[in-house]
Amino acid sequence: MNTLHFSALSLAFFLGLTGISQSADTLTKEETVDITQRISGPRVYVGIGADNLQERRDSSTSLYGAIEGASEVLHEPLGLRFRIGADVSDVGAWAGLGISTEYVFEENPFYIETSFLAGIYEDFDDLDLGHPLEFRSQIAVGYHFENNYDIAIGLSHKSNAGIGDTNSGAEALYIRLGKGL
Repeated sequence: MNTLHFSALSLAFFLGLTGISQSADTLTKEETVDITQRISGPRVYVGIGADNLQERRDSSTSLYGAIEGASEVLHEPLGLRFRIGADVSDVGAWAGLGISTEYVFEENPFYIETSFLAGIYEDFDDLDLGHPLEFRSQIAVGYHFENNYDIAIGLSHKSNAGIGDTNSGAEALYIRLGKGL
């Protein structure tokens, strides 16, 4: 990833962190009751981290940037949403769509999210994952702030599920900022 792209991604991420810090107050019990209502609308996310954690195919770990969008919650008990996402690093770029689920812990703003997306992968002559069709699964643990921002740490895995010549896969570890629309 060239310096200009990384600088722009970093600036957007840290400007979002400024928004979080402006109202990172502790939620009271009354505010917690409506947290599900506040976070059930559409959301956007931007994240930075490290890709190719296991340094597959003689390619080293590289800087990773991601952007995603999620629909409003479609099924409340499961926290089910449609999701679209893209990521890029020095080893390749991926874009896809799928579903995610989010579980918000009772009476507090912590959450666990899982997602599964199918997408197209383009390697940059560094990390051939074996097929252009790659599936991305991820898990994230996060915290919803009362100003409709959230922050999470997550782990994702891209794999072609054995449909390609090889199926080495790649993992990314990231920190992500989210904002309700």
